[in-house]
Amino acid sequence: MVTTAHAHWDGLAGNTAMFSEAVVPATLVEALPKEAIDTVFIKKNPQTRRFETAWLGRTKNFKRVNRQDKDYITFEVEGLKKYNCPEVLRTKTVGCHILNESVEPLQEAPRRPMSVNRERPKREVLTNTSESKEGSTKETSLIQEIEEIAMHLNGRSSYPEKETAQYAAATETIVAKKEVAVNTLTLTEPGFFTLLTEAKDPSEFERYCFYLLRLIGIHEIHRPLNFAGADAHGFFKFGSLSVVYATTLVPAVLQDNPLIIEHYLNLLRKEKMRLANTSYTIKDTQKQVWLLCNAGHEVQHLRTDDGIKLKVVPVSILINLYRARLNDSDMNTDNLWDNMKNL
Repeated sequence: MVTTAHAHWDGLAGNTAMFSEAVVPATLVEALPKEAIDTVFIKKNPQTRRFETAWLGRTKNFKRVNRQDKDYITFEVEGLKKYNCPEVLRTKTVGCHILNESVEPLQEAPRRPMSVNRERPKREVLTNTSESKEGSTKETSLIQEIEEIAMHLNGRSSYPEKETAQYAAATETIVAKKEVAVNTLTLTEPGFFTLLTEAKDPSEFERYCFYLLRLIGIHEIHRPLNFAGADAHGFFKFGSLSVVYATTLVPAVLQDNPLIIEHYLNLLRKEKMRLANTSYTIKDTQKQVWLLCNAGHEVQHLRTDDGIKLKVVPVSILINLYRARLNDSDMNTDNLWDNMKNL
């Protein structure tokens, strides 16, 4: 089982997960297992798609469900233990796979040392550190290299003593570059980003969503009037894009409430949007409804009514858009509008 989703695999709500049938082998869909199955659970970084960590465990209680005209396989996860995942499994794509490869016996991952002992030799392959990656990708790569060095220093390999000094110098360089990457990230990203992605309080989440939208460059914006009922919506206009947005920690609550969703759509079916003492002309604009949440890493396009698109938008997507504004020298107002319109 491979995913890039948030809170997987060791933070599942109710220890239950699901995959679209499109990423599950047909043989498994046609004959769902009736017994628990030994399973390797792999988590990849949602931005870089690189391997992060893995667990051993079991999957059970497979079921087929249909949600919003899409077919899914749900299952329960149990007995997770950290796993030293072989390379042949780290390259698997997101989804469920039936293991056919010949790999080493499944073993629990060894404990890694708390610190690097510089009196032990180095691993040659780690002396060539790439400097071409930016931001979090670079930081992740450096951290992985340091961890791999530590594993080899923990007695898993041996090299001639003459390389000890060379190893120490390489390790110092890697640590220094990691510190630069971390400092750069801290300087360019507001501290509330972490609070936003981990928020549990609805009003706190709404406040940070408003801050994020302002940071992206949206100035014609009104925050939700309150935090409950049909009036719990905000609105912004960016060029010819008009968006009614609502913030929610549980998107399904809004998705399954046709009265509230229809209310949001009706607001955009009019020619003008009136909020407080301000009136906006929204005729002939691109119209969308966004349900902002802090779960998942992909936009869900739920449906289109009268040309109005209804979407579930994870805040991680908007955070990446903020990063693009900082790092992409070609990003202008038109590019930003196009990115927002096509989320």
